[in-house]
Amino acid sequence: MKRKCGQDFVVDDTKAYVDAVKEMKPMGRQSKAVFRLHKDSVNAHYMILKSLTKTIRPEDDPFVEHYQTPVVMEILYDEDPKFRKSVDVFIKGVAKSEALFGKKSAPRYAGFYGPTCVVDFALIPGSSSNIVNQILKTIDIPLDHKQTILAAKSWAMNTSYGIGDVFAHAVEGGATLADAVKKEIRMIQSIYDTPVEAQAMLMDDAGLTSLDCRKYMDEYWKKMEGAVRAALDETVHYGNIVTVPAYCVGDIAHHIAQ
Repeated sequence: MKRKCGQDFVVDDTKAYVDAVKEMKPMGRQSKAVFRLHKDSVNAHYMILKSLTKTIRPEDDPFVEHYQTPVVMEILYDEDPKFRKSVDVFIKGVAKSEALFGKKSAPRYAGFYGPTCVVDFALIPGSSSNIVNQILKTIDIPLDHKQTILAAKSWAMNTSYGIGDVFAHAVEGGATLADAVKKEIRMIQSIYDTPVEAQAMLMDDAGLTSLDCRKYMDEYWKKMEGAVRAALDETVHYGNIVTVPAYCVGDIAHHIAQ
């Protein structure tokens, strides 16, 4: 870090971190499947990035830890139709929450809450996870599914989207507040209905140029299916399955790059 500070980041700069992760082993009653989620994700992330690019622009590096949860969510949809059904119930709950989205998006747009963060891990006023949590209170699905849906938009990162952004741009573009809320709702539904495609479209809008995120997510799916299935076989909580693979990759081309 001291030697290369101020220079262009290259993916190979993170190899020491990857090598350290390869040596990680569970101890005692720790879950082998959870460790595999971590290790396989770091290795997949590193290898895929190396195959797609040499470096990551500073403008693109914050997003590299947002390509994992969408993929894992869709793997869970394929593996567990009951979970997919619960997500569909949640998506319908989003559609019924126009008043909530208006109540939260308008004050956020107007600056009522002060500075807010897209990666808002806490249930702070106006945060994405706060609003997801409030919607979950209105629907009837298994508790562990609720916990997973909430985890996917908090410590896990189901797409780069933060609630209120579409609303703000719609208002700036001349839409009525009512129409802006409808557009916001459609965006939130998409990140749970088709998270992989939603993330790819968000990156198109953000002007990502360092790599092809669609190729990344396609390759990541292939490399992580086995680890996700092993975690399912070991009855790891879905909330951990969606969180661990995303939360461990940031040091490669995000934190270290910065």
